[in-house]
Amino acid sequence: MDRSSAHTVDFIRKRLEKEIEQLRNTRAAMKDIAKNSTSDASVGKTGQPFQFIHCPNSISFVGISVTQNEIGPVYDFIKSHNS
Repeated sequence: MDRSSAHTVDFIRKRLEKEIEQLRNTRAAMKDIAKNSTSDASVGKTGQPFQFIHCPNSISFVGISVTQNEIGPVYDFIKSHNS
């Protein structure tokens, strides 16, 4: 990690899951208010808190350090998706 205040990969993943869950809850509340919403796109499993493991796409989280030049996982990701 670059700083003592840097967060772990697991912390970031869990934080993102919480944020997405809040967005889902807000969207559900807004849909109840709007009643005429035509969008039914959703993420995650209905009735369960959002988790990335529920997504149909492969999602991975890795730790990197720019100050220590440990950014190999970023290059690997770009290479694997640039075919």
